[in-house]
Amino acid sequence: MKDTEKNPIGITIIGIVCLLFFAAFIVYAFMDVPGLEGLLAPVFELINPFTTGAYFMGCGLLLTLMYARGNGGATLGLLVAVCYLIMAAVCLVALINLHSLVMYGPNVLIVIAGIVIMVQKGKRKRGQ
Repeated sequence: MKDTEKNPIGITIIGIVCLLFFAAFIVYAFMDVPGLEGLLAPVFELINPFTTGAYFMGCGLLLTLMYARGNGGATLGLLVAVCYLIMAAVCLVALINLHSLVMYGPNVLIVIAGIVIMVQKGKRKRGQ
């Protein structure tokens, strides 16, 4: 794999959507911006950021890790990974008061799958 390879446009879009979702969640949850709550509330009623939102972001992370190419793809993958890990930590804190942490299970699987993907990519890169 050459460093000059271009990142597929679909993967770039998925990564940007994940980053925008994370930014919207951070702004909605931690900043008091007048008028913005009314715009973002319907989005977060449809996609709960602590469950389905985090799972979708994790799927976006896995796709980015699998198919991103070149330096731009590596940067995008790193940004999505950091944002996802922050989102997963926030979800853990939010779900800690529940009687069952079964809802956190997919996040653990996503992190393990991400590690496996990165190890496999590293082995392929060293083998070439």
